[in-house]
Amino acid sequence: MSGKIAYRSIIAILLGCAFFVSCSKDPDGNVEKEKDSTLTIVSSSSYSYPFLSGIIKAALNTLGSEDPDIDIAGLKAEFDIIDSKISRIDDSIGFKSIDCDVVRYESTGINGEKLELSGKIFVPKQELPLRGIVIVNHGTITDDDEAPSNSSFQIESLMAAMGYAVSISDYIGFGSTKNLPQTYMAEDTTAISSIDLELAAYNYLKGKGYEFEKPDNKVYITGYSQGAAVSLAVQKLIEKNYSGKFSISKTFAGDGPYDLETTYRQVINGNTGLPVSIAALVLIGLDYAENMNTDFSLYFGNKLLDNYKNWYFSKNYSTSEITDQLGTDVLSQAMTPATCNYESEAMKPFVAAFRKNSVVEWSPVAPVWLYHSTTDDYIPLANSENVYDYFKAHSSASVEKDFGDYGSHTEAAAGYYFKVFKGLL
Repeated sequence: MSGKIAYRSIIAILLGCAFFVSCSKDPDGNVEKEKDSTLTIVSSSSYSYPFLSGIIKAALNTLGSEDPDIDIAGLKAEFDIIDSKISRIDDSIGFKSIDCDVVRYESTGINGEKLELSGKIFVPKQELPLRGIVIVNHGTITDDDEAPSNSSFQIESLMAAMGYAVSISDYIGFGSTKNLPQTYMAEDTTAISSIDLELAAYNYLKGKGYEFEKPDNKVYITGYSQGAAVSLAVQKLIEKNYSGKFSISKTFAGDGPYDLETTYRQVINGNTGLPVSIAALVLIGLDYAENMNTDFSLYFGNKLLDNYKNWYFSKNYSTSEITDQLGTDVLSQAMTPATCNYESEAMKPFVAAFRKNSVVEWSPVAPVWLYHSTTDDYIPLANSENVYDYFKAHSSASVEKDFGDYGSHTEAAAGYYFKVFKGLL
């Protein structure tokens, strides 16, 4: 859920090491390079797997020197196994390189209006057909520079070296829709952004002559933190409304805020270290997506009230920077007493929004794998426990759990990604 998940751990290092891997832009940054009816390629570049592998290895070395508490030896050993398997797969599929394309595509806004959203797709150049498409759902961001279409590197691009195409939406509020508030924790709305990009990418690739192993749009879905909740929402929406257009192989979800009521209650009770800047973002995102027209003077203390529009709507500040500007991580020092009382009259509209946008009570058809660190300091384990228990009781789908002491929310991210990579190999 927090923007620190991957940007203050292995992925922060990867961003630092990989600034030169970003998809190159056209000279004026706006020229459309290639367009079909639903998807526009804005900019494109390519790189080899050995180059990508080298970046990750360098990142692990740097991370080890910066945080001695992380089991770098273990992560290196895990990645060596992944690296070796990818190399063997690349030989078998005739892999050559990865195309990295910044794209724009048609989707819909909160009231059903047409929007042109942005994102990124990774496509492997290889001799054999593509193994499918991985729908990646990114974690919390507040700075537009962190949006997939603008940022330098996504660790999920490694999946393209395994023979999959990969799609990553910016979501509403970033990239081409930077002028709009983000739809944070509005799960169906955000899920549609990811679904529409995958469909546009699939049709585009088919139109360009790419072949797929399976003819039925085989997909995997994955995300960590906020991206995990979006991933379950994507599966739920596909199985409800798009079942004829997709064949879901599996959803991977890690340390996600699936149960917004449980999460917010624990924030109020001080049982989680989730930054206040993220708690405020939940209210702001749901207010916009649900057309609530909230008077935030009833919810935000003076400093937050005076600055939230600049901090959250300008898209110039990361969550860490907003936290620093706010000057506190104590909810009662940043919010009004009503916001800190779950049973208050003021909270009733948001409680209803929490219930509507939680992704616990539904029955999946395709397999689901849930990962959660038992020592996550941001997202309570109860989120994944509640989802697992409900799914096992109400669905015949294969539902697996991997709950263990994998460290803090930040520390657990690397372990999540490496396990997902192994699951896709």
